Amino acid sequence: MEKPRTQHLRGVALMIGIAALAFLITEFTDFLNAVIWGLILGIIGGNLLSIPDTFQKGIKFSEKTILAYAIVIMGFPTGWSMHSNAPIGVAAVILIVMAFTILSALLLRNLFGLSKDDGLLMGVGNAVCGASAIAAISGIIKADAKSTGMSIAVINLLGIVGLFIIPPLLISAQAEVMPSALITGGTMQALGQAVAAGEAVSPEVGGWATTIKLFRVSMLLPIAFIVALSVGRKSGSGPSFKLIPSFLWLFILTAVAGYLYHPLVEVNEILKPIEHGLLAVAMTAIGWQVQFAKLKTDGPKALLFGTLIFMIEVGAMIALIHFNPLAIEF
Repeated sequence: MEKPRTQHLRGVALMIGIAALAFLITEFTDFLNAVIWGLILGIIGGNLLSIPDTFQKGIKFSEKTILAYAIVIMGFPTGWSMHSNAPIGVAAVILIVMAFTILSALLLRNLFGLSKDDGLLMGVGNAVCGASAIAAISGIIKADAKSTGMSIAVINLLGIVGLFIIPPLLISAQAEVMPSALITGGTMQALGQAVAAGEAVSPEVGGWATTIKLFRVSMLLPIAFIVALSVGRKSGSGPSFKLIPSFLWLFILTAVAGYLYHPLVEVNEILKPIEHGLLAVAMTAIGWQVQFAKLKTDGPKALLFGTLIFMIEVGAMIALIHFNPLAIEF
C-alpha cells in the first residue's frame, strides 16, 4: 500500500469533502447510503468540474490506498460473520448457488461485450455481499475505476429493486420459512437488503435470512484468497503467494482476529463508521474517474448483464429449493 504523502493532500481533501456531502445527503434524505451517494457525486464532479493536475495523485491515492484501508477494516465483521450457524445442507445450497452465479457471470460477460473484470465483479457482487465484495475483489485484481464504479452502481440498483419485488412475491406465494429465507438471505446483494427483505416476509424469515446472509459474507475471505492466487495467470507466471497484495494479508489477519474475538461487539460499533467513511471516500474517487461517455455506452449493457446474473442466481436458488437434491428438511 502506498504511503501517504503531502502531494496527496489536495486530492484526498477534495474526496473527503465530497464524501462528507454524501453523508449529509444520506442523513437528510434517508435514501441510499453514503457510499452510493459518494459514487454518484464523484461521477457528477469528475464530469462537470475542472481541477488542477495537482489533485490527481490524491484522487488516485483515495481510489487505491484508502480503499485498501477500508478492506482491511472490513476483515473484522467478515470474521464475526464466520460464526454463522447455518445448517450444513443449507450452507451447501448457498455455496452451489454462489459458485454458479460467479461462473455464469464469467461465462456470459462476452455476450454483452464486457471485460473479464466486469464479469468477475458483477458475479461476486451478486453472489457474496454487494459493494463490499466488489471493493475487495477490485483491489486484488486492480480493476479500473469504470468497472468498479459501474458494478457497484448496478448491484445496488438491483438490490433496491429486489427489495420491492421479492418479499411481496414470497408472501403472495405463501412460501415456507426456510425457502423464503434462502431466497432473501441467499440472493439479495447487501446485508441490509437481505435482512430487510427477510423481515418484510416475517420475523422468523428475517432471522434465518440474516444467518444465511452472514454465511455468504464469510465466504468473501476464501473467494478473495482464490482470486489473489489466480491473478498471476494474467502475466503468465502462474499462481503465486507473492502476488497477493499486502492489504489482503492484513484483511486475513483482521478476519482471524474478528473470528477469535467475536464477543467484542462494541469494537464493531467503533470500526463500522470508520470503514463506511473510508469506503465512501474511495467510492467518491472511483466515481470521479468514471466518464459520462463510458456510462452512456457501457451503462445499459452492464445493467442488463447484472439483471441477467441476478435472475440466474434467484432461478438457481428456486430450482435447488424445488428439487431439493440434498434432501433438506424445510
